[in-house]
Amino acid sequence: MTSTFTLINASAGSGKTHTLTHQIADRIAQGLDPSQLIATTFTTKAAAELRDRVRRTLLETGQVDAARAVDSALISTVNSVSGELLREFALDAGISPDVQVLDEDRQKAAFRAAIDETAAEAGARAADLLARTEHDGEEEPEIPWGASPSWRGHVRDLAGRARTNLLDAEALRRGAEASFEEYRAAALPEAAEADRREAWRSELAAAVQGLWAQVRSSEAGDGPFTEKGAGTVRKRLKTLDGLLRDVARLERAPWSAWAKVARVAEGKAGDPDAKGYVYSKDVDLALVGVASTIAEELLANPALQEDVRALIALVMDTAAESLEAYQRFKDELGLIDFIDQEVRTLELVRSSGRAREVIRDRFHLLAVDEFQDTSPVQLALFLELSQLIDDKIWVGDPKQAIYGFRDADPSLMLGIIERIEAGTAGLGDAEVLDLKHSWRSQEPVLDLVTAVFPQVFPELPRERVVTTAAPEAVARRRETGHRPGRLEAWVPEVPKKLTYPQHATAIADGVLELLREPGTSPADVAVLVRSNRRAQDVIAALTERGIPASGEGRPILATREGRLVRAALAVTLDLSDTLALTELVDQLPDHAAHGRWFEQLTAAPDREARRGVFAQWWQDPVLAGLRELREDCISLTPVEMITALVDALDLPERIRAWSTPDQRLRTLDALRKVAAQYADRARADSAPITLTGLRIELDAVEHGPDLSGMAATRPGAVWVGTIHGAKGLEWSHVVVMLDHSPTERSQTAGAFVVPAPQLDVTAPLAGRSPRYWPVVLPRHAPLQDALSDSAHAR
Repeated sequence: MTSTFTLINASAGSGKTHTLTHQIADRIAQGLDPSQLIATTFTTKAAAELRDRVRRTLLETGQVDAARAVDSALISTVNSVSGELLREFALDAGISPDVQVLDEDRQKAAFRAAIDETAAEAGARAADLLARTEHDGEEEPEIPWGASPSWRGHVRDLAGRARTNLLDAEALRRGAEASFEEYRAAALPEAAEADRREAWRSELAAAVQGLWAQVRSSEAGDGPFTEKGAGTVRKRLKTLDGLLRDVARLERAPWSAWAKVARVAEGKAGDPDAKGYVYSKDVDLALVGVASTIAEELLANPALQEDVRALIALVMDTAAESLEAYQRFKDELGLIDFIDQEVRTLELVRSSGRAREVIRDRFHLLAVDEFQDTSPVQLALFLELSQLIDDKIWVGDPKQAIYGFRDADPSLMLGIIERIEAGTAGLGDAEVLDLKHSWRSQEPVLDLVTAVFPQVFPELPRERVVTTAAPEAVARRRETGHRPGRLEAWVPEVPKKLTYPQHATAIADGVLELLREPGTSPADVAVLVRSNRRAQDVIAALTERGIPASGEGRPILATREGRLVRAALAVTLDLSDTLALTELVDQLPDHAAHGRWFEQLTAAPDREARRGVFAQWWQDPVLAGLRELREDCISLTPVEMITALVDALDLPERIRAWSTPDQRLRTLDALRKVAAQYADRARADSAPITLTGLRIELDAVEHGPDLSGMAATRPGAVWVGTIHGAKGLEWSHVVVMLDHSPTERSQTAGAFVVPAPQLDVTAPLAGRSPRYWPVVLPRHAPLQDALSDSAHAR
């Protein structure tokens, strides 16, 4: 059979899933059995949707038998596909078929523990170094601007990136010296012979003392400053006194203190054409001499350069030790995590002749959805499978690579795609389909994209980054009298240097104006931001103006559907749980006792009579499905039990008549995920998986998992969330908060991976090397400008 490769480039709203499912259906019509299909996508919900869409497409095309057989296809997330292959070939992989897999939460906790263990001693030894480089801050998911970063957070990022790129502890240790040498070559001059900080401190102290003398003389009426000028200088001198205290102990004096003085030389005192003064005119003119000396000598200071080298080594060595400690933890308990699943599956497919032969014989189509979000190790696995499976379909859009925080590498992906398109990947005859029409977006949005995207993505062909409105969609909108929306740019009426709270306030004011338009309600509006921290700012600003806003998930058990499922589970497992039965009666309007249950109970003269009332309630036709389920539920898994309860109460149909039905359906998805997580945890702990345990789990849960990227929100509220969290979701009015970090420079710090000099499609991760550049002197322009011009800046 001829090997083929179909690459579908699909922008948002261009019919990606429709095209993929019809491609799969066409191949099934040509003789492909559904059991010969592997199809992967990025999330559990997306996988379930893909399976459903494939089944519906087969039914629409008259392939009824194939639609029934869709469950025999391996359609799931990358983790699940890896786990399935690994279980089948466990002995070939050298692991137990019953190996326990750490869920995501437990993996994070164990990894954090491994880093804490290895970092504690190293951090104590390096306390002065961390103080000088200001990497001794608290570890937070998002570091506020101006706060000291946490070196442990950098360790975690680096170790995680190493794992998804198949880089071991030794590779990290080797990368430390290379990281520093490249950093020095990019931004540091040749090191001076001596550390001159003592001389800087002495000159600075003398200048400050001289200014104090002038202030006192001026206040006595015999100095160079006016009364007002003396007051201004006095205030600035108090700041400089604090700076002198900061540098009194050189072993802990932060390098940023010296850089702040050096900025005086970059200001108007050192350059008449500069914008302004750092402290004030009089102070800057008095300090410009010492400031010029520090500015000239700072980056060449041998102590600074040695600190950069030591910090890089500290982070990379600790990351290496953390990887080893984490691996020991898993080995001792017989555990693996999701990344291990992918790595071991990749090793299995590469090394086991039997596994390769079975995969080659069994599977004849590999469909990869959302390929742009795959991590390097996942990409390597797909490429390895692509060498064994004759027919491949990859669908995605490099512009939508949103999972960088999970180590997706768009540049690596683009390199592979280029080779595939050129026909030099060795993966068969390549066909490239560019979906050129948008079925979702209206003309004004597409016009903006056409103007902006070619500049944002200059490395991509124009036809890959722009789409036009689908003629059928345009005609349909015209027939219904639908008018296109409008695009606006909101310019905040606030100071030029916009703070985050001020920006949030301006956005809230704009939303308030938007809500005054006829027919617009808060539920029609979404505000998209760059981070969760910014979301909280916007929510607070909206709330202050009386606008309901939320970005938080509602507690599952605070929802009507959540309470129904919990009560149904409780009463199905235990008929003596009369409280749960009462809740069902109260929540189900078609139950005969609905609205009269309190009256019936209070009318019962004794306990026996009340038992009769409860028994009568239980026999109501609306609970027939639960009565049947009670007889059969002992054999169900937790996820199957939740699904059976939902079906027994006919919840999807009920929800259609309630408010916010889409949101409520997501709650049902969240309940299933809670059940799956409970089973995974119990399995990892070698504990029994029971429906009673599921009931306990459900009683304890507060917020539901964020399955769709948008947590359930308060009805009738503006939704505020991150841009990536809103992917694929739609509102009538969308406000995008385009805030900027205080610097426009390229990113010049953090963990990254240097690609191999020559990309090998058969071994895409070979020759890659880890690097780490620390956040040193982030506001020192000479250093940051040089780093921004380096090959590693991104």
